[in-house]
Parts: sequence; structure tokens; C-alpha cells
Amino acid sequence: MLTKFETKSNRVKGLSFHTKRPWILASLHSGVIQLWDYRMGTLIDRFDEHDGPVRGVHFHMSQPLFVSGGLDFFSLPPQFYLCFVNLVGKDQSNLYPNCPEDKSIRVWDATKRTGLQTFRREHDRFWILAAHPEINLLAAGHDSGMIVFKLERERPAFAVSGDSLFYAKDRFLRYYDFSTQKETQIVPIRRAGSTTLNQCPRTLSYSPTENAVLICSDVDGGTYELYQIPKDSIGRSDLQEAKRGPGSSAIFVARNRFAVLDKSNNQVLIKNLKNEVVRKSGLPVPTDAIFYAGTGNLLCRSDDRVVVFDLQQRLVLGDLQTPFVKYVVWSSDMESVALLSKHSIIITSKKLVHQCTFHETIRVKSGAWDENGVFIYTTLNHIKYCLPNGDSGIIRTLDVPIYLTKVSGNKIFCLDRDGKNKTLVIDKRYDPCYDHDRNPQLCRWRPVIAYLHRRGSPASCSPFLVQKMRNRRSALLILIRLKYKNDVMGQFHNALEWLCVLCVCVVKILIWSFWNGVQNGDVTDGEVAEDNEEGGWDLEDLELPPEVETPRVNARSSVFVAPTPGMPVSQIWTQRSSLAADHAAAGNFDTAMRLLSRQLGIRNFTPLKSMFLDLHTGSHSYLRAFSSAPVVSLAVERGWSESASPNVRGPPALVFNFSQLDEKLKAGYKATTDGKFTEALRLFLNILHTIPLIVVESRREVDEVKELIIIAKEYVLGLQMELKRRELKDNPVRQQELAAYFTHCNLQMPHLRLALRNAMTICFKAKNLATAANFARRLLETNPNENHSKAARQVLQASERNMTDASQLNYDFRNPFVTCGATYVPIYRGQKDVSCPYCTTRFVPTQEGQLCTICDLAVIGADASGLLCSPSQIR
Repeated sequence: MLTKFETKSNRVKGLSFHTKRPWILASLHSGVIQLWDYRMGTLIDRFDEHDGPVRGVHFHMSQPLFVSGGLDFFSLPPQFYLCFVNLVGKDQSNLYPNCPEDKSIRVWDATKRTGLQTFRREHDRFWILAAHPEINLLAAGHDSGMIVFKLERERPAFAVSGDSLFYAKDRFLRYYDFSTQKETQIVPIRRAGSTTLNQCPRTLSYSPTENAVLICSDVDGGTYELYQIPKDSIGRSDLQEAKRGPGSSAIFVARNRFAVLDKSNNQVLIKNLKNEVVRKSGLPVPTDAIFYAGTGNLLCRSDDRVVVFDLQQRLVLGDLQTPFVKYVVWSSDMESVALLSKHSIIITSKKLVHQCTFHETIRVKSGAWDENGVFIYTTLNHIKYCLPNGDSGIIRTLDVPIYLTKVSGNKIFCLDRDGKNKTLVIDKRYDPCYDHDRNPQLCRWRPVIAYLHRRGSPASCSPFLVQKMRNRRSALLILIRLKYKNDVMGQFHNALEWLCVLCVCVVKILIWSFWNGVQNGDVTDGEVAEDNEEGGWDLEDLELPPEVETPRVNARSSVFVAPTPGMPVSQIWTQRSSLAADHAAAGNFDTAMRLLSRQLGIRNFTPLKSMFLDLHTGSHSYLRAFSSAPVVSLAVERGWSESASPNVRGPPALVFNFSQLDEKLKAGYKATTDGKFTEALRLFLNILHTIPLIVVESRREVDEVKELIIIAKEYVLGLQMELKRRELKDNPVRQQELAAYFTHCNLQMPHLRLALRNAMTICFKAKNLATAANFARRLLETNPNENHSKAARQVLQASERNMTDASQLNYDFRNPFVTCGATYVPIYRGQKDVSCPYCTTRFVPTQEGQLCTICDLAVIGADASGLLCSPSQIR
């Protein structure tokens, strides 16, 4: 069962697929009808008109209507009255698969009358099954919701080589020529002997030099088939029998060699075209799938990382932490690779140097590179593009999912779920651009100008500003032209128009200035005859005291009201951010510690005390105005510029940044090389203590920060074991064990050579010759200098005479393991362990609840949401 969508609700009694749109109706026992988009996983609408359980629901085949029926004898639309009678002990089912009473779904072969497969849910009974009328989708309603699923995968297995496409369809291997767009049937594929479902080919690999094809499937736990196709036999069916073998993944790694993954032993078997094992090679990480990574190289996939592994030198050429990778797409020059996971795309170089990451809300299906280095990919409902600089966009929408095979020029070649080849043409719509160019309104070009400015090309914006500048200069150019032609009347009319404009502006200015004077009581009294003031009243004069000068008061003046104080900057910083560094810079240490505890499981804040104080002090500047006045505190903002709005507060400036950690990392490397282990340990611990309090801007930098945590953790663990070994002078067995564990830390190559040389020397002196020989072989694989190479060969030659160990060590180099960060004992694969939520160091289960001995910050086994060090993670 391939689950595509699942809901949690009351008991589902009725289901119906829409014929065209990705919708499904679910009627519940509670009387509610839900309309879901199963492709996007969202609830579109719900209908509550029923009063009792809704027993059935169905979409109209062509009109935007649906009908429902329940025990309340009410239906939608109102002119229909339906009642679905539910017999006791019987469930509605008229499909194969069917849903019996034993909490299972059974798939039957109707022709042979045999059961193929059974899917069970331990706590739910199934009540209804529905099938999509056009596509291969089924839906089942149970006691706690519903599930939309498929019985078999529909993605065709294919491989592209130049202008050729090899793919599997209808149990035949087929060939498609991109240049002529012709399809040819090559050879039939063996029908699986198993009767279970989902046994179609999963992957396909092609060798152009030998014209051989490898087809892998999940039959019998994973098998492969090798077909060798003569050049002149395309279209013939009388080919030789395919060579078969067990293996979960198989790919060509050279002209006449292919690699087969042996998951049980975590190794690859290198075979020739006769299906004979040439050699075996162990893998550096637990691997569940392998992909092609160039001649002689493999891309090994584990649950949380991918590794480029050189089969000849047995070296790791690149390592990157990723979500679970489903597909790998290489560019034509093999310089870039796209790693496709369920909801993200990671673009890296051939050595897995991270370039950018794109996240999608729905599933990513396929992708292909074009000649210009643009990666084009598909989701369930879109064709999109992405660039290595981080830009992305939508090319077009899709009605049904497709799988891209090749992009050539403006043509996109793809396969649909029926295995049919299709060609899509990208239409470069120049006409709208020409319309924009003819339109003088600059607002239509603002998105283009903003993009060019953001990408550091402001000079490219000048063509879009020419039209606006021309409009502003037109009046001046007309005046110059009139003077040049001695056009007196034209100059007169131009001057007359200017005069009218000036008159209007001056009159308005005079009116407003006069009115303001009247309001303020500043208008000077004119010459008015005083003799006529009394009229005919014959008023007598009063004897008043001398006149007192009184200040003139504005008639509209009022009591002064002090402005309301605004929100403190520290409060603005804490309200707008969920980053612990911003809260510490604002002086709100309590919330900063709570954030770190929730995100990283940190409980010991003693190493962070001085850093909290530095962040708070560094984000404020203090100004003394007068000796008697208090000191004025000014907030220092991150990324401040003169063009920024004064009303918008930016985040606080931080004294710690990622470039400082890069310098400390280089200093730690140098101290390790010089043998100053105590100083190197202090530097790497300081890196681990500083990372929770830094802020980066992009998701690429977030990935770099997470990678830096792993690097610092590995060196702290290794240096602690080395310092511990030097203290144990009276315990040679423990000294050998710690030296051996040190060689399994993920170190830089120069440091790994030194660790291997040290472990080889210690074990050889202690007469543990077999273990010393292992270290000598590993040292030779790292391409050491002449002195180290000579010493390793001498140890290997001396040890091969007597491959025994004088003392028993708790160390098995054949079994992959990680080292406990507290007890310094190996934790072999399959054994239980717990980890630190911050630095991810692994520990034995007895250490759960204790303080991590590596980072000295977090509690082992604590629940945490993960590192949050960038605003881009919040968006």
C-alpha cells in the first residue's frame, strides 16, 4: 500500500472521488460531510446539514453537484431523498479490494480467485471502499478517518544517455530516440514469480559502451537483471537470457563493471558483465541505496546523509547531511548534482559542496538539467525551475504528474504514468515584454528593477528609466528648439503658460499666509476714524490705571500634552524574534534561556553567561549629554543604513558572527596539527558554546552552521579521548582502545593520518599485530607522505608473519560503530543509544538524563525542536 493522503476524524461511512479535480468527499458518522483536496492535503469545505450519520455520498459525473444520504432522510440537493440501509454485520463494498470484519483490506485476483495481499490496521475497522473512475487511486474509510492509497507504483523506471532513453513499460524494455522521437520495443522483462503487488522495476541503469542495461526491482527482497543488447538487435526478441542476482541496488560504475549493494553486510559487490564478483568493498556509512557518481565513484545514501565514495581508493570524496534522498539527477558535465527528497531539492557540486536548497509544500516527482545549468523539476501539479544562485519560479501548471527525462533547448521531454513519451515546448512570450516597453508607466517594471538591484546589477536598470527621464526633459527641449528656430510666438505662448502657473501658485501662498496671520491675531489695524466710534451714544471717558502689557495668546492654543512614550526597543526586539541571540541582546535573559532549552535541550547556562553579557553590552551604545543628566542608552541595530526608515526598528547588532567561528575553526585545526590538544579542545568547545547565540541570514548558512556543529563535536570527542589516553600510563589495553576509537572520528585527512600512525605505533609495541596491521592498511589508503608510508609497510610486513593480538581489546574494526561520548566505549550497529539534542553525540542508554560531556550544555535524550539561528527558518 502506497499511502498518498490520510485524515483523522470520526468514522467514515461514505466516500466519492471527483471525476476531474483532485477532490474526495467523505461522509462521517457524526453527520458531517467533508470535501478534501487529496493532492494538497487540505480541507476545502464541510457541510453540516445532516442530523445523523451520513451513510453514502456521491459526486455527479458532469455537473457541480453531489448527493448524500443518511438515516435522517435529508439529502443534498434538497430535491433528492435517499436512504442507504445498513445491514447489521455487513459493510458496503463492491470493489476488489474489499474490507472484511477483521480490520484489514484484502486484495484479490478476480480471475484466479486468490488473495494477493492484505493490509491491516490494528485499531480500526474498515467501512467503505471507493475507487477513482479514471486514475489508479483507492480510498478506504475506517473508524478514525480515511486513507487514500495506491496498490502499485506508477513511476516508470528509465535511464537517459545522450539522445537515447531506455525505460520499462508493459513488461518490456523500450528505447526512445529524442532526435527522431521514435519508440522501439527491445526485449521482454521477466515476469516476477511472486504474487505480491508492487513488483514492477524500480530503477534502471545503462552502459552506453557495452550497450547493457541493469533493471532493479523489489522482487524477493531486491533483485537485478542484466541485459546485454547487441547493436543490431533493437526490436528483436531472440536475445540471450538475462543474468540475475540478489541486490537492492545495482548501477554501472565503469565500462564493463557494475556495483551491487549488499545491505546485510553494508558492502558493494563489483561484478563484471559475466555476473561474476570481481571484488568487494565496504561502505563508509550505513547505506540503503547507491547511485552513480562518475566513473569509479558511488553516491551512498543513508537516512540523513549522502556520501560520495571512491571505489578504487576507498576514500570519502564528499559528505553532506540531507533529508532522505529519493532520486539523484546529474548535470551533463557531471559538475553539479540535484538531490531530490520528498519535499526539497538540494543543489550541490560533484564533491557535495552545498550550493542551495529549495523547499516545496507538495511532493517533488522528477527533474532534469538543461544546457545552461538551469534545473527544471516537477511536483504533483507544477513544472518549476531553479538556479544555483537560489532563484526559482513556475513554468506552468500540470493536470497530471509527469516525469522529466531530458531538457533540450525549449523542449521538455517527459514520461507520464502510462509510460507514454511526451514533448512540451517552453514558449518564450516576448509579446508581453514588448507591450511593457511601449507602455511608459514605470510601475510595471518595478519587479524587474527590484530583482536586478537585489542581484547586484543596478546598472542594468537604466534602460527602464530612460522613458521617465525623457518626459521630464521634454519641456526644456521644446524651449531650446523654439529659441533655435527664432519662433517668437511659440516662446510667447510658453512664457504665458508659465506666468499663469506662477500666478496661481503665488496667490495660493499669499492667501494661506494671510489666513495664518488672522488666526494668530497678528493683523495690523488699519486707519479707522476714532470720532465715529461712539456714534450718537455720547459715552464718557473712564479713568483707568496705566495700561499693562499682556502677551498675545493664540486663540486656538491649548494645554500642552506630553507625547506618549513609545515601546522600548528591547521589547520590540523580543516581540519580533524567536532567536535566542536577539533576546539575549535585548537583555531578556530569561526568555533567551527558555528558547535555548526548548530548541536545543540546554540546561547548563554557566558557559553562556559571559556571552549573554557580551551580546547585551554590544547591542547598546551609551551617551552622556550633561554631567548632571543620566546616561542615554541607544540601541545598535543590525544592518542599519542611512536610507532605512526611522520608524522601523531593525534587529539588534550581535558581537558574534559566523566568520569568527570560521577563524576559530582554522585555529583549532592548526593547534591539532601542532599537538596542542588542550588549546585545540578549548577552541572547539568555544565554537560549540557560541553557535547557539549566532544569527545567519540564508538557509545555506544554516546548513553550514549545522555542519560546523558536527565538525566541532567530532574533534571535541577525539581530543578528549586522546587527552584521557595520555593520563592512563599504567593501563596499556585502555590506551590502545582509546587510540583506536580516535581513528574513527570524522577528522580532516592530515589529522586522520596522524591518529592512524599513533594507533598503529601503540598497538605494534603492545604486540597486537592484527590490529596494528589494520591501522597500517588504513594509513596507506590515505596517501601518506614517504616516511609514514614506509613505516606502515614495515608494520604491515612484520604483522603478516603472525596476525595475532597479545591482548583482547574492546574494538572490532569490521563492525561499524560510534563511540559513546561519556564512557568512551563503542556502540555497535543495532545497539540502543541516546543522543544529545544539540551536538548529536551518541551515548549508551545509561547516560540518559545526564549533562552532555561533549558540548557541556544540553541534557542527553531531552526533547528539543532543533537549532533556530536564522529568520529564514521562521518564514
